[in-house]
Amino acid sequence: MVPTPSGGRACLLIEPDSPPPLAAKQREERVRALAASVSRARPNSAAGIPSSFPTECLGVVTGANNVLDPDRFHSCSSASYSATVVSVPGGTIIGRVPLTVLQWTTDHAAALGTAAARDHGVDVTAGTGTGVLAGGVQLSFTSLCTVNAGICSVTATSGTQPALYTSGSETTVIYTEADVGPASSGVNAVTAATSELGIQWVETYNNATATWSDNGTYQSAGRGLANRCDSYLGIYSGINASARGCVNETFIPTLTYSAVANPAVSDVAQHVYSAQASLPSHWGVPSQGNWLSRDTDLTDQAANRMTACTGVLPSCDEFPLASTHQGAAFSAAGDWSAVTVSASANSSQGGITGAFYTSNRMVEGDKFWVKAILANGSASW
Repeated sequence: MVPTPSGGRACLLIEPDSPPPLAAKQREERVRALAASVSRARPNSAAGIPSSFPTECLGVVTGANNVLDPDRFHSCSSASYSATVVSVPGGTIIGRVPLTVLQWTTDHAAALGTAAARDHGVDVTAGTGTGVLAGGVQLSFTSLCTVNAGICSVTATSGTQPALYTSGSETTVIYTEADVGPASSGVNAVTAATSELGIQWVETYNNATATWSDNGTYQSAGRGLANRCDSYLGIYSGINASARGCVNETFIPTLTYSAVANPAVSDVAQHVYSAQASLPSHWGVPSQGNWLSRDTDLTDQAANRMTACTGVLPSCDEFPLASTHQGAAFSAAGDWSAVTVSASANSSQGGITGAFYTSNRMVEGDKFWVKAILANGSASW
């Protein structure tokens, strides 16, 4: 508790607030302005820090206290808070500053030195203060990597803290966060950072402070920013330090076999197109909800191929893929398919699948959808 100007006592609070202090349209306009201002402030992204607010995250401003997973390499959140001073006893709010907070992560394509890394951006805008906080409130915040030291560490910071937040004032800070968890040193390891990322607030009033950590778990999605780092990329190329990286593992990507983009894969595209239409589970079709999940166990993969491809010569294509937990050895009879395709189509499919697994950092159990596009442009979904 702290003394108030009238001689009483009060508590400091920073807490989620509803409804948001800005209308959706106002918030969207402010975020677009943010993109321009950050771009002007950081024209050089050579250090790996993005030069602008990611356009992939603009959709997060259309709702209050929500999260957005726009792709495999971004995570976004939007929330509303109040910094308040509450009288004691009585619990009356005698001062309040509403705050709109945007957070986002952008994953680095390659390791930062020997560690996987991401950029974690935070933008805070203040509304109009009232009562004893009519003149604003002094706030600072730090990356939760300073708290979760076994998960990540901050290697660079852009932005100034603390700051006095008065009506309309805005602060943007971008942290470069390096993985220091299991994936930073182990082979075929994962560092789970979802719901470990966020910011720790410090509110200062009348020479006293209040501290509150936010990892977004109060939000409607049940979590905050999503991120996972791993050292699995070497499944295809051999583990080395630069193979480590991070993704938003909650986003389910789509593996596409397109005979338009790659005519060599036409036989496989036709097979997947037909199998998705005819198999009871319609594997890999989002509207049916039956995703595939990666199976990295070579014994499982061999069992899938043996079950599906025995007698299917000379070049067999099976669906679901042998490298999934839904392959023929693990699915009901009649819920998988195997056909003969050209050797060139099989080779092309292998290259496309491997590149997909690698670029999306698909580790054991990761989910994905599958789409087939025929030479005439028809898509399986």
